[in-house]
Parts: sequence; structure tokens; C-alpha cells
Amino acid sequence: MADNQHISGFRPVKPRYGPSCIEPKYVHVATGYQATNDGAGFSVDLNIGDPVKKVNDGSVALALTTETVLGVIVCIKQYWDGTRLRRDVDRVPGATAWGTVWSRRTIVGIVYASDCYFEIDADSTGAPSTFATWESDRGLNATHTCPGDQTDTSKPFADAHLDISTAATTAALEWQIMEISKTAENKDETGANWKLIVTGNLTQEAGAAATPASGV
Repeated sequence: MADNQHISGFRPVKPRYGPSCIEPKYVHVATGYQATNDGAGFSVDLNIGDPVKKVNDGSVALALTTETVLGVIVCIKQYWDGTRLRRDVDRVPGATAWGTVWSRRTIVGIVYASDCYFEIDADSTGAPSTFATWESDRGLNATHTCPGDQTDTSKPFADAHLDISTAATTAALEWQIMEISKTAENKDETGANWKLIVTGNLTQEAGAAATPASGV
């Protein structure tokens, strides 16, 4: 069968609680912040579709595997390229610095992890190989992974996937698998990049449950 086309990162599909839930919440990225892939093997840019976490200075940073997520980047409002503000772009180059000039700060729009259903590609490690076994993962929890991709060294990215090998009833996992995506891009259940619909389970959002839901 044909391979499943890979699409990087988390893609909003529909809101859980109404349209207003997926209006972006604007947050900033610290000056000079440099994200890395899992294991810090190499530096990556911030991109639309990346999962992010809250940092204690009020900014957000890339959420790597096993790190609790606040939300997903859905747009990039602005960043300072050293000469001018760049607006409505799809990535923030690593180590982008805006110094102490607040009007030049890097601003990204996020959707909270549990406010939305997201489509995400599963990785291939320990993946099911039939539609029935994929379906049996419905209701389980899992973490994501950011292996990174530096095929284009000028635009390295985190390349977030769902780590399907972690799927379990364990409550303390970041995402809950809701269903198999109905996209036409799901062509081969035995191949990599099978697409699932997930929502946030263990998150950093205000008012999030102290005890997240166990998978079933």
C-alpha cells in the first residue's frame, strides 16, 4: 500500500467546548531562546504545530517528550529579525533575540492542549499494524516525541509525533487518543505516520484536573 504522507506537528481539528476555545492566546518567547530536539542532539526552530510549555519567566518553550504541555503553536504573530519585525510567518529561527525592547518580543499564538482535538502523526516504533489494533488504542494515553529533523539545515524543526509505544492506561501521560483520523492521508495502517486524533490530558492549563484521566 501507499505510504502515509508525513505532516509535522499537532494540527487543530475542532474545538472541544465551542469556537472561542480555539482563538489563539498570545504568549511570548524569551529573548535568545534556543530549542533543541529530544536528547539535545541539535538545535531547532519553533514552528506552527509545536507543543509548548510554560516557563517561570512567563514565556513559553518547546515541550519535549514527557514534559507537561500548555498548548500548541497555531500562529506566529511576530519576531524581531535584527532589523525589523517579521509578522505572520510560520517559524521563529532559533536563538531569536529581542533584547529588552518589549515591543520587539517574539509573540506566538497557542491553543490550549485540552481545548481542542488535534490530528498528529504517530511514530513507527512499537506501532500497531492493523486497523483493529490501532482502534484498540482509542482511549489510551500517550506522550509525544520531538525527534527533530535537520534535513534542511537552515530550517531544523522539532517534528513532533505521538510516541505510540507509550500508549497505556497511565493517567500521567500528556495526550489521550480519541480516535483514528478520517483523513484520506491514512492509507497504510502498517506504515509510519498513521494519523490519530488526540486531546490534552495532563496539561499546565489553569484549572486543569489535579489527577488527569486514566486511559481505558
